[in-house]
Amino acid sequence: MRLQAEEANRTLVAWTDALGCALVVLVGSQLSACTPTAKTAEGSAGLCSLGECNREPDELRPTGKDGSVENETSIVESGDARGEDRQAGDKRDGAPADGLDAGAGTEQDAGLEAEPGVDGGFEAPMGGDLDGSTRTGDTGTDSDRNDGSTADEFNEAALEDAGGETCDGGEAAGDTDCGDHCEACPPPLLDLGSPCGSDSECKSGHCPAQDGLCCDLPCDSLCMACAGSKTEYTDGVCAPVTAATDPDLECPAEDPSTCGVSGSGCDGATFAPACLLYDQQTECQPSYCTGARVFTPAYCGADGTCGPVSFASKCTPYACADDGLSCRGSCAEDRHCAGNHICEDGTCTWQPPKPPPATEAELLWAHAFFRDPGDMDNGSLTLYGLWGAGNGDAVFHGSCSGPSFLNLPCSIYDAPFTYRIASDGTRLGGEAGFRGRGPTWASAATGAFVVGETTNSAGSCCGANVTAHRTDGSEAWSRSFGGSEQNHTSLLQLAITPAGTVYAHFTGSPEGVSYGGDPAPGSQLVKYNPAGQFLEQRHWPFAAQLRGAKDGGLFVATGSENAEAVGCGAATGSASFYLARLDADGACRWSQPIGDTGARRLAVTATGDLVIAVPSTVTLDFGSGPIVPPDQAGIWVAKLDGDSGEPHFRNHYPGATLGQLAVTADGAIVLAGGLTDETSFGGPLLSADLSYLVKLDPDGSYAGQHQLPAPDYMAVTPSGDVLVMGTNPDLNFPDQPEFTPPDTWSGWPAQIVLVVGSVRL
Repeated sequence: MRLQAEEANRTLVAWTDALGCALVVLVGSQLSACTPTAKTAEGSAGLCSLGECNREPDELRPTGKDGSVENETSIVESGDARGEDRQAGDKRDGAPADGLDAGAGTEQDAGLEAEPGVDGGFEAPMGGDLDGSTRTGDTGTDSDRNDGSTADEFNEAALEDAGGETCDGGEAAGDTDCGDHCEACPPPLLDLGSPCGSDSECKSGHCPAQDGLCCDLPCDSLCMACAGSKTEYTDGVCAPVTAATDPDLECPAEDPSTCGVSGSGCDGATFAPACLLYDQQTECQPSYCTGARVFTPAYCGADGTCGPVSFASKCTPYACADDGLSCRGSCAEDRHCAGNHICEDGTCTWQPPKPPPATEAELLWAHAFFRDPGDMDNGSLTLYGLWGAGNGDAVFHGSCSGPSFLNLPCSIYDAPFTYRIASDGTRLGGEAGFRGRGPTWASAATGAFVVGETTNSAGSCCGANVTAHRTDGSEAWSRSFGGSEQNHTSLLQLAITPAGTVYAHFTGSPEGVSYGGDPAPGSQLVKYNPAGQFLEQRHWPFAAQLRGAKDGGLFVATGSENAEAVGCGAATGSASFYLARLDADGACRWSQPIGDTGARRLAVTATGDLVIAVPSTVTLDFGSGPIVPPDQAGIWVAKLDGDSGEPHFRNHYPGATLGQLAVTADGAIVLAGGLTDETSFGGPLLSADLSYLVKLDPDGSYAGQHQLPAPDYMAVTPSGDVLVMGTNPDLNFPDQPEFTPPDTWSGWPAQIVLVVGSVRL
């Protein structure tokens, strides 16, 4: 209530008593507060101007009836009958002047009795109503008006009628009380670009601490500023910091090995600016040597990551130097040599691994299939392939005709079939399989495999089918292509990676065949993901062996004249054996001419390394230098690192002939073939009278062996059991009931025509 009364008095001219209390006067629109003790030079009367009590100009002071200026110490003569002179600070009831009620109209003097004023108005008595009634002991602070409003409300209304302005909360810019409650309006809000200390000072509500200027945005993001000295914009506009500068020290340098922030400042990007990273010429990983391989330095990539190192060179037959940076050039002990090399007279020389003791082979199961010789003219059997499924089952494919092949799904026509035998030897039976010529197949060490065929239809030629099988042998997906005279194709080869990516090599009509993508003519290498979806294709104008690599890439074995077509090196014009390793995107990782040999066997381990078996009749190079033919012909078995091509080992077995090669899921290597002389693979001597089954550990050392008549096909299960299959009736396993002929047919004794068995080495 007190403050409202004080605000109303902004429109009044008040008089002070001899104590000289300062007054507040409205001069135009400017208000000012006086101190309680301020006086003018002429005396106690004055007006408030700019915080000081100054002498009031005569024309603004109250005058008597004759127009003379009244004495500062007298009240206004009102022309009443009493004609009493009183001190300006006295009320009629004798109360001191500082107890006057501030509630009055704009044309009345506060706290005086109602008497005619100079302007014809009436003064209201202290604490009374305009009707002349009084309220005993009432100071007037909460006095009621005739209109029902309180004095507080009346005074606020009077202030608004007089054109006064109020601050937040209703407080006036000046205070007539001149006491502890004098308060001023807050300063006006600042425009954009104005210096500031807090958000509340700015019209925009944003005052970034790092700039100290009113800003159009919070501007608290990395490499953003609101000061024109930091950006290419004006003060008050949030914008990216000028490129290659860091005025707010937001981009301290990180270690170059991280390829992170380079310490060169901000990048100045219009959208989402950030700190500058190390450029792509920054080395983040120095060159190093490990094992027997040297790798080039790695450099930062555009995405802020350290790029991969690349294989550069081989140290073989020496190992890396102790500093881990370069190759040795001599040796003092065996550890200075690579792989299966030993140190002799300061030079690393090849030394085959010493074999452990031989292990005994264990026969798991065997089955014989018979036919009636009396029906020989109408019966035939052809085998296409043997696989070891991931669950240990044996799966084989073939075709047969005539009804006399016991337990095989034959007919009077050439009938393709698929037959399964469980890992415990239980016959699971067969079913109709492929419809055309012998299929192409491929298997992975994990037990997954893929089979394809070229089909013939009546009146048209030719189409192709590809079917992928899971590790348990069940079908994962199947696709067919071509099948007409204008749109014909043949399947030449398949490869499957450990993860299930499939590569298929087709040769099709000149008009083009769609293998999932756009129609393409001629020879094409097509890639499918593990779900059978088309990924890509490329022209593949040559014959080559294919094996799937661990990362979804491909191993290729072909003649060196095809190097350019493979994309790994220049063609040499030689027909020598050539190996190449392609990444998943088809880029060349490494290549190695092996030598002028034709026959070879390839297998990929589950860890991604490549195993090779080749005859030892010519000079060969597995990446560690040329090897002249040994005195006694045999076979070489080598294991190459899938990432670099460096040989892990190379073993020579004299007297052995090249047969078949497989690898187990744990990396063991299984060989099958014939013998021209007594031979040791690291265990006891094997007789030349029979063929061999030999198992090597992943490091190439001897693990087990078994002898039997040469099988037509050999495969392994992921658990390491060896499967064999052949049409040689001597391929038998004694003491097996299955090898007892059944009852004779048509008067002829039944004969063994197919043997399938399982051995654990």
